[in-house]
Amino acid sequence: MFWAVAILFVTLARAGARAFCRRQTAYIQNTLIVGAGEVGQLIAAKLLQHPEFGINVAGFVDSAPKEPREDIVHIPLLGEIKDLPT
Repeated sequence: MFWAVAILFVTLARAGARAFCRRQTAYIQNTLIVGAGEVGQLIAAKLLQHPEFGINVAGFVDSAPKEPREDIVHIPLLGEIKDLPT
């Protein structure tokens, strides 16, 4: 009986802790995608579709970006690859 209750409690406690942490602003991590080509735009779209990952796409860095897809047109191009240190 103890093991069944312990397994149930641990599972519920972990789910509750994850739900609590996901609501905190410290959980969200800003990310910069290097490359605004087809693959980079696909990664951005996937990250936007899954807010539970806690990743905020701040923008793209690319020297020769492609035309943005309609679902990620609001994500800015922040510069070229040579500008990464700044």
